[in-house]
Amino acid sequence: MYLCGFRFKSLRVSHFSEGAGVIGLVTRLHLDSDRGPPTLIAKFPSPAADNRAVARP
Repeated sequence: MYLCGFRFKSLRVSHFSEGAGVIGLVTRLHLDSDRGPPTLIAKFPSPAADNRAVARP
C-alpha cells in the first residue's frame, strides 16, 4: 500500500484529540514503513450531520 508516496506494510488509526474537532474528526495515522514518517495527522469531516452543517456557509 502507498500513502503520500511512501510504501507501508500496515496502518493503525487512533484519535488525535478526544472531544476536539467539532467540525472535523482529527486522527493520527501510525504507519509501519521502512521509509517516511512513522505518523501522519489526518482530518476528516465530522460523522455528525449537524456538526458538518455548521461549517457550511
